[in-house]
Amino acid sequence: MNIHTNPFIQSTPVARVAKLKNVIKRHKKLVIGVDFDDTLRCYRTDMFFAEVTQAVMKAYNAGHVICIWTANEDTDMVKAALKEQGIKYHHFNESPLNKGAVKPHFNLLLDDNAGLADAYIQLLEILELGD
Repeated sequence: MNIHTNPFIQSTPVARVAKLKNVIKRHKKLVIGVDFDDTLRCYRTDMFFAEVTQAVMKAYNAGHVICIWTANEDTDMVKAALKEQGIKYHHFNESPLNKGAVKPHFNLLLDDNAGLADAYIQLLEILELGD
């Protein structure tokens, strides 16, 4: 078995943002996965987090593909809450490139269980470039 070092493990935040810029150059947009509970909205209080909500709305308005993902069983409530907050999205619990596949495809994932802080900062850097 040949084992190699994965270059993405060693990449810096600057390199990760550069990779996202290259995706935008090639495809004109990013596919962004966004978790609902404890990423967009606090699960315990039902209050939305302004920073992430605003960044997702800005990304949608900039032409990026927003995919809302949730394990919340009350999907009608989730969709209603998103609508009430004015959060638009393209896909709900599905990935546009791998419909029906087990593994979704995202260029960036905003999820409280998967490095939300780093992904949020990368998204802000990408969005600032578009201004």
